[in-house]
Amino acid sequence: EETAPIGPELAAEFVRALREYMATVNGILVSDYAKGLLTPGLLEMLIGVARESGKPVFIDPKGLDFKRYRGATCLKPNRLELGLLTGRTIRNHQETLEAGRLLRDQLGGTNLLV
Repeated sequence: EETAPIGPELAAEFVRALREYMATVNGILVSDYAKGLLTPGLLEMLIGVARESGKPVFIDPKGLDFKRYRGATCLKPNRLELGLLTGRTIRNHQETLEAGRLLRDQLGGTNLLV
């Protein structure tokens, strides 16, 4: 299994293909498994292409860097992922709400579904 980030050439090829298909889709669903494809640069381009096309982007995140997902329509972390993204321990509903508000505010305009 290869988990190293993809190179810029492959990222550019991915974005070219994405642009070709944008007219045929209603939105983009991204499930990040931290396997190397979804580099910060590729995510930024993917979100940008979708926004230019007026298409929503829904992301199931992975990892610690919430900034990679800025600009997405909706981010859907589970409680564990929300804790990782905010650096908080989440033990109950109230802590989930507090961390969710924090992440939502940090993402500036991205909806959040935990």
